[in-house]
Amino acid sequence: MSILLIHTTLLASLEELLFRSYLPKVLSSALNTQWLAILFTSLVFAVVHLPGKQMNSTGDWWTMGYLIAIGFFLCLLAEASSGIEFGLGIHTANNFGWLALNGVGLTSGPTSELPDVGPWSIISPFVAIFIFIFYSRRKRDEIQI
Repeated sequence: MSILLIHTTLLASLEELLFRSYLPKVLSSALNTQWLAILFTSLVFAVVHLPGKQMNSTGDWWTMGYLIAIGFFLCLLAEASSGIEFGLGIHTANNFGWLALNGVGLTSGPTSELPDVGPWSIISPFVAIFIFIFYSRRKRDEIQI
């Protein structure tokens, strides 16, 4: 279990460094727009996860929408907080949630299958984005996007 904790945290750290720190900065400089860079990075983040277990287990495209939405939210969070710490915590917790729902996959038998994830998987990150934007507008002096 400790190996799983280290692996999941390390993988989330690397993804956060690449998709929330490096790529958005490089792309926003190249494209001269931060929003396009965030959107493109979110799409690339989702595509990278296509061969992953989460896509194979659900067999639907709701998961793809979820990955794009959560990638977008984590990019906004990284930009607003000027760091990846919050996103790293959310990303690691999200990975553990997937592992808890879908099984670790360390056994030789089949892991549990998730039912169809459905529209809530896409709606929930956008609810988080809405709350985040609402809160950040109230605290405009403290948080700048």
